[in-house]
Amino acid sequence: MNRLAQTLLHNWHIVRIIYLIISLMLLAQAWQTREWAFGLVGGLFLYQSLLNTGCCGMSLGSGQNIKINETSERSLHDTEYTEIK
Repeated sequence: MNRLAQTLLHNWHIVRIIYLIISLMLLAQAWQTREWAFGLVGGLFLYQSLLNTGCCGMSLGSGQNIKINETSERSLHDTEYTEIK
């Protein structure tokens, strides 16, 4: 539960705010016109804004930066290459 609360409350940026605004507009439009396709798209944008995910699912969603430093186990210098002829 702590991770969910942290996801909902932290790392708000401009794209997340835009997704939230778009979702609220689409959901209001779906409610007024009874066009549930707008509601489906609005729900998708609401999901993306609240849980900080993107279209690609978890590959972009966590917002955590991966830091690569010189002391990591795998570095570019340790990479082995195989020549294919």
